[in-house]
Amino acid sequence: MLTVSPIRNVKYYSELAKEDYYLDGGEPNGVWAGKARKLLDLSGEVETEEYINIMHGYSPCKKYELCQNSGANRRFGWDLTFSSPKSVSVAWARAGLSLKADIQKAHFGAVKSALSFLENNAAVTRRNKSGQIREKVTGLIAATFEHATSRAQDPQLHTHCLIANAAPRVDGSWGTLDSRELYLWHKAAGTFYRAELAAQLKELGFEITKDGEMFKLPLVPEKICEYYSKRGAMIKEELVKYGNAKSCSKAGDIASLSTRVIKEAVNRKELYTSWCAELDNLNFTENHLLSHLSKVHSHDHWLNEIAKSQELLTLNVLEDKVSQSNSTFRLQDIYKAAAEIAQTTGDGGEGVNNIVSKFIKLDDCISLGIDHKNNSIYTTQAIIDNEQAMISGAKKLRNFKHFEVEPIVIENAISAKSFPLTEEQKEAVLSACQNNAFDIIQGSAGAGKSALMDCVSKAYKNSNYNVIGCAIAKSAANNLAAEANIETFTIAKLLKNNSLTQNSVLIVDEAGQVSSKDLRKLIDLTKATNSKLILVGEDKQLDAIEHGGSLKYLSQPEVLGTTRVETIKRQREPWARQVVADFRDGKAEAALHNLNVKGLLHFADDSEKAKTLLVEKWNKYRQSNPNKQSIVLAQRWSDVNQLNAKMRSILQTEGSIDKREVIANCFVSGKVFTNHFAIGERVRLTKNDYVRGLSNGDLGNIYDIYTKPDGSHNFKVKLDNGKKVTLNT
Repeated sequence: MLTVSPIRNVKYYSELAKEDYYLDGGEPNGVWAGKARKLLDLSGEVETEEYINIMHGYSPCKKYELCQNSGANRRFGWDLTFSSPKSVSVAWARAGLSLKADIQKAHFGAVKSALSFLENNAAVTRRNKSGQIREKVTGLIAATFEHATSRAQDPQLHTHCLIANAAPRVDGSWGTLDSRELYLWHKAAGTFYRAELAAQLKELGFEITKDGEMFKLPLVPEKICEYYSKRGAMIKEELVKYGNAKSCSKAGDIASLSTRVIKEAVNRKELYTSWCAELDNLNFTENHLLSHLSKVHSHDHWLNEIAKSQELLTLNVLEDKVSQSNSTFRLQDIYKAAAEIAQTTGDGGEGVNNIVSKFIKLDDCISLGIDHKNNSIYTTQAIIDNEQAMISGAKKLRNFKHFEVEPIVIENAISAKSFPLTEEQKEAVLSACQNNAFDIIQGSAGAGKSALMDCVSKAYKNSNYNVIGCAIAKSAANNLAAEANIETFTIAKLLKNNSLTQNSVLIVDEAGQVSSKDLRKLIDLTKATNSKLILVGEDKQLDAIEHGGSLKYLSQPEVLGTTRVETIKRQREPWARQVVADFRDGKAEAALHNLNVKGLLHFADDSEKAKTLLVEKWNKYRQSNPNKQSIVLAQRWSDVNQLNAKMRSILQTEGSIDKREVIANCFVSGKVFTNHFAIGERVRLTKNDYVRGLSNGDLGNIYDIYTKPDGSHNFKVKLDNGKKVTLNT
């Protein structure tokens, strides 16, 4: 991985490089890197005085200033720390001297490759008043310091690449760096480093496998990687105090600093001996390591032919990867995606540069110019074609006239509601029942969109049209079915089965979450069946997972327009309505302030106290409001499980949940958990089962459990809709 942080203490790194700081065999001295070092005649090991002068903005011997703002009160530079994956560090710790040196060489080669990548893409200076003119620099000066351990003395092969805040321009002058570019490119550079490292490790005979966005050496067991992750565990434990803070946050910085132990003197020889002994006890011996190395074969003609076909495949995979979630993407996103692919293909940095160069030259890759942050922005012809077809199809539907409902029928549908509609709700119903075959209704959360859709469906049903609904999630589709009294489907099922008959009216709920790809398919299906499409949603709420923004674009007055329902009905108090509106409009501080004034926010000094307080408040609320529902939310599953355990204990003590329980695995959002289950348990189904009529999100209570002869358990569950089902573990 790669982390970027400002250099706050210049001497810290130079002191680590002093020979007298370490015992015999300590960390190696720093080494100069970067293209610009040649202009200052810097090579080989880093000399402390030269290093300090350069970080202060002077020439190595302090004969002249490199930049105008030289001296002690300047931004010295940035620490780019390149850390190898934990499995690589463990393999390096156990390797013999020869292989150990080869791994270090591969790591440093990857660092230099990533530094060159940054020089080519993210090395920028500014000049003139307020830095209005941006200029690429011809290179960077970097002092690199290789370290072997984490602060917990675990093996962690990493290099501090200290980039000086001074770089040469094309005209020979020097300027300070625009650090924003380093941060904009740091994820791409980190992935580029790993791609090059993976390629060099493959050359050494290591097998590489994917590990999320990173890679790992499968020969190193996961439990050993965890054993040597003490530093990360310390930070995670400290982060618990800050609730749901991530390590890459201000709270994460505080946690890192508060758990930081003094950097101990490092004796690599002693550490090697200690690590080897520990790894032998963990059954990870040198023989085990060497037995998993494979021989590297040279590329012959046959392999070159494979490489050509592999390149075409990589280009296709790259296009899918960068365009999967967003309609537009940056140049650094292309590099990052290409480098992720290269981690497992073994193409390395050169291969990444080559494939990106070919990708952006493809006719299907379209440049959209530069955005306000000076990022190069791209899209693909397939995305443009899809969006144009979606827009064109929507406009054609709008011009198709076949769906007008008699005014008296609309009035009767509105009058049939058990409560009166507001004027804007009535207007929305009238708008949706006009003659054209495409309409958009937008409204705030709690504004009663579902209620007015019930009126729309009644009006069209009474005019002899078939009305059906759909949504992305099955739970949302079920809610629409209950609110609007119509048959509903998930969008995936509707499109798969073409479940739309001729001359129908299709209502799409939570339309802001529908991708442009799926919306185009819905439009095509609607046109093919001479039907009408009504989009219902709110473009200020959750966007689509893939290629969003369609609802917002089509709702613009100059495109198709929309009818909005703004008045919030779900919250009855004016202040509560304002809170919802503030959250909707991004005014979180104002919303939280009003909640605090009403005594609805509660604070604690740390995460554990907050959880205890949360459970107490939940318990008091449910006891005071036995006929109301309540729900407790947390961001992380570890917190969810802990809160669940606390609440279950209370319910078991009072007898709401049986104390006799069984243990079984459950599956939620791609994760498997081991949970306790008992009679009385409140459960949620997390998978659609169309054959049995079960939906992801269905809630119910366990009313019986019995164990089968094979050891599995049958849960008898009564769902909230009254249906009784038996589920086997």
